[in-house]
Amino acid sequence: ADAHAQEGEARAFQEAFACSGVIPQVTGLMGACFGRAPEWVTAELVLIVKGTGFLGWSGPTLVRGGLGEEVGLEELAGAEVHSKTTGLVDVVAADEAQCLNSIKEFLSYMPSSCWELAPLVATADSPDRECPELLDIVPPDLKKPYDMHRVIAALVDEGKYFPFKKDFGKTVITCLARLNGHSVGIVANQPSYLGGAMDVDGCYKARRFISMCDAFHIPLVFLQDQPGFMVGKEAERQRAVYWGVSLLEAQHRTTVPKLTVILRKSHGAALWAMGGRVSKDNPDLMAAWPLAIMSGTGPQAAVYTIHDKELKSAPDPEGLRRSLEEHYRQWSSVYGAAEVFGIDDIIEPQETRRFLIAGLEMTRAKLKRQLGKRHPVDY
Repeated sequence: ADAHAQEGEARAFQEAFACSGVIPQVTGLMGACFGRAPEWVTAELVLIVKGTGFLGWSGPTLVRGGLGEEVGLEELAGAEVHSKTTGLVDVVAADEAQCLNSIKEFLSYMPSSCWELAPLVATADSPDRECPELLDIVPPDLKKPYDMHRVIAALVDEGKYFPFKKDFGKTVITCLARLNGHSVGIVANQPSYLGGAMDVDGCYKARRFISMCDAFHIPLVFLQDQPGFMVGKEAERQRAVYWGVSLLEAQHRTTVPKLTVILRKSHGAALWAMGGRVSKDNPDLMAAWPLAIMSGTGPQAAVYTIHDKELKSAPDPEGLRRSLEEHYRQWSSVYGAAEVFGIDDIIEPQETRRFLIAGLEMTRAKLKRQLGKRHPVDY
């Protein structure tokens, strides 16, 4: 009986792996789940019920017996640790009813399998609607933060979207939404958290989400406002280079339609990792707002990197620094950078929704040519 049970369990694991990227898989952790990783690792969506759902290799009793370590169930494997620290959970539900409703909402954005397109949902939200509120939401001062969630709500149908890992990797926002009734995956920088710099957790979060959207033929929309990848001693120890390149590779290999908008700033290799132009048709369309700046690095970093000796010997270092920063700002303005970085159009902020919907209509035929299994979802 034990042998049959082991064989059945192994077969279940194999089936979970085989279905990755083929049919949408969902795991709802409503109770304790220890020692059974494949069912949730391969799932496109993992939910946990706060207070009753737990996830890990082993519970507190086994940890105490094996290691002599005393740890509570919540601290070891609860919703808090997995939604904020490990990032293994996508959605935290207050109770089982909310968990089930979230599953239904997620599936409404998804196709039934990789051989279908996501369903088209009727909407009263006009494709020609302008978004003048974006002029108030996004400050023209590039150093001032704002909440990118408000931008997303202004752009998408009826302001509704389904966020993934909202409390993890908070430099990046990932969510499913609709534009003119069509499902899209949105990957956006969050300027209100670390200025929108791409850190390790944000890269992991974006890579997995991009992989899921590509596997199920869901177009991607990138909203950029970032100063580059996070740097420094701690970032290097967290393998920031690996995760940055891993995200860039995941973005580069996708074949779904990709539309990118540069809102304010886009610097360094993060430009390409966040949907920047890596070839003539990747992304399919790329636009920028008039106030955007694009360069290999931000003006301040460029000044200190290139003019360090000059600043140290200058009679008025602060005045020289301001002058040089302004020079680099002018040099990296979107009008000067458009040709270098492959901008297709410079659009007014209030036109962003119309631009995205028109771009999706233009590239929709691309989706129908690529139905079928492409790859498992990145873990």
